Amino acid sequence: MDTVPNDNEVHAIKYVSQEELRLLIDPASPSAVQLTPWFSLIADSHLFPWWDLLADDKPLPTDDKILRML
Repeated sequence: MDTVPNDNEVHAIKYVSQEELRLLIDPASPSAVQLTPWFSLIADSHLFPWWDLLADDKPLPTDDKILRML
């Protein structure tokens, strides 16, 4: 699948493992990168738990709610 990011919104793209992503978003990590604040919030509260379910071949939750992320 080709990815065509908007140059006004995306500096770079990269496929990473879950552990690589954890290091990229950890401000204490030497490999941390600058991301939008909402990405870390979504990653911690939804992405990593979803990723774990996917890796364990467990059913994924249904998207039946709109979440307000504050």
